[in-house]
Amino acid sequence: MIDPLPRIAPSAWDAAYCQTLNANTDIRLVQRLVAVWQAHGLPVPERPALDRLAAILLAWLGAYRWWNVPFRQEDLDWCTQIQHYIDDAASL
Repeated sequence: MIDPLPRIAPSAWDAAYCQTLNANTDIRLVQRLVAVWQAHGLPVPERPALDRLAAILLAWLGAYRWWNVPFRQEDLDWCTQIQHYIDDAASL
Protein backbone atom coordinates (compact mmCIF):
# COMPACT_ATOMS: atom_id res chain seq x y z
CA MET A 1 0.00 0.00 0.00
CA ILE A 2 1.16 3.49 -0.78
CA ASP A 3 -0.01 6.46 1.27
CA PRO A 4 -1.23 9.07 -1.25
CA LEU A 5 -0.83 11.82 1.35
CA PRO A 6 2.44 11.11 3.17
CA ARG A 7 3.17 13.39 6.09
CA ILE A 8 5.78 13.91 8.73
CA ALA A 9 4.13 13.00 12.02
CA PRO A 10 4.73 10.94 15.13
CA SER A 11 4.40 7.26 14.33
CA ALA A 12 1.42 7.11 16.70
CA TRP A 13 -0.41 9.27 14.16
CA ASP A 14 -1.22 6.27 11.95
CA ALA A 15 -2.85 4.35 14.79
CA ALA A 16 -4.89 7.39 15.88
CA TYR A 17 -5.82 8.06 12.26
CA CYS A 18 -7.24 4.55 11.88
CA GLN A 19 -8.96 4.64 15.26
CA THR A 20 -10.82 7.89 14.56
CA LEU A 21 -11.79 6.70 11.11
CA ASN A 22 -13.96 3.79 12.20
CA ALA A 23 -13.86 2.96 15.91
CA ASN A 24 -17.03 3.53 17.92
CA THR A 25 -15.24 2.69 21.17
CA ASP A 26 -11.83 3.53 22.56
CA ILE A 27 -9.82 0.57 21.28
CA ARG A 28 -6.55 2.19 22.47
CA LEU A 29 -4.88 1.49 19.15
CA VAL A 30 -2.02 3.91 19.84
CA GLN A 31 -1.16 2.11 23.08
CA ARG A 32 -1.52 -1.29 21.42
CA LEU A 33 0.84 -0.30 18.62
CA VAL A 34 3.41 0.95 21.10
CA ALA A 35 3.14 -2.33 23.05
CA VAL A 36 4.12 -4.15 19.84
CA TRP A 37 7.12 -1.85 19.39
CA GLN A 38 8.15 -2.47 22.99
CA ALA A 39 7.84 -6.24 22.53
CA HIS A 40 10.32 -5.93 19.66
CA GLY A 41 12.76 -3.99 21.82
CA LEU A 42 12.16 -0.60 20.24
CA PRO A 43 12.31 2.51 22.42
CA VAL A 44 8.88 3.76 23.49
CA PRO A 45 7.71 6.79 25.46
CA GLU A 46 6.82 6.57 29.14
CA ARG A 47 3.14 5.77 29.75
CA PRO A 48 2.05 9.32 30.80
CA ALA A 49 3.64 10.84 27.69
CA LEU A 50 2.14 8.15 25.49
CA ASP A 51 -1.35 8.64 26.92
CA ARG A 52 -1.05 12.42 26.47
CA LEU A 53 0.10 12.00 22.86
CA ALA A 54 -2.78 9.59 22.15
CA ALA A 55 -5.33 11.97 23.70
CA ILE A 56 -4.13 14.92 21.63
CA LEU A 57 -3.96 12.96 18.37
CA LEU A 58 -7.38 11.36 18.87
CA ALA A 59 -9.03 14.70 19.67
CA TRP A 60 -7.41 16.51 16.76
CA LEU A 61 -8.12 13.77 14.24
CA GLY A 62 -11.64 13.28 15.63
CA ALA A 63 -12.43 16.97 15.15
CA TYR A 64 -10.94 16.81 11.67
CA ARG A 65 -13.08 13.78 10.80
CA TRP A 66 -16.16 15.55 12.11
CA TRP A 67 -15.58 18.31 9.59
CA ASN A 68 -14.12 16.25 6.75
CA VAL A 69 -16.41 13.18 6.79
CA PRO A 70 -19.90 14.55 7.49
CA PHE A 71 -21.74 11.27 6.88
CA ARG A 72 -20.09 9.96 10.08
CA GLN A 73 -22.18 12.50 12.00
CA GLU A 74 -25.14 10.17 11.48
CA ASP A 75 -23.47 7.45 13.58
CA LEU A 76 -24.40 8.25 17.20
CA ASP A 77 -21.87 5.83 18.71
CA TRP A 78 -19.06 7.32 16.63
CA CYS A 79 -20.10 10.87 17.55
CA THR A 80 -20.17 9.96 21.24
CA GLN A 81 -16.67 8.47 21.02
CA ILE A 82 -15.30 11.51 19.21
CA GLN A 83 -16.78 13.72 21.92
CA HIS A 84 -14.98 11.61 24.53
CA TYR A 85 -11.69 12.11 22.70
CA ILE A 86 -12.19 15.86 22.62
CA ASP A 87 -13.22 15.98 26.29
CA ASP A 88 -10.20 13.88 27.29
CA ALA A 89 -7.79 16.19 25.47
CA ALA A 90 -9.46 19.30 26.86
CA SER A 91 -8.89 18.01 30.39
CA LEU A 92 -5.10 17.74 29.93
